[in-house]
Amino acid sequence: MTAENRTAYADQQSLVYENGSVQVVIKVASGRSLPTDLAVDVELRSGSRIQGSVAVDDLIGLARHENVTTVKPP
Repeated sequence: MTAENRTAYADQQSLVYENGSVQVVIKVASGRSLPTDLAVDVELRSGSRIQGSVAVDDLIGLARHENVTTVKPP
């Protein structure tokens, strides 16, 4: 989030970064759903795991959301 050049940082870390968003895998807590107050472009869903793109500026809010247990690169 604090990288001066997000594109270069994403390349160095092997992250998929495009148009201000990064591809992640989100795991939601049992019986919970993906937060609706944060925009996640869902690509794949399997049980409690969701793969999609989220704005870099929303990563901390997503990771701290009570419905979410983990957010990590795919």
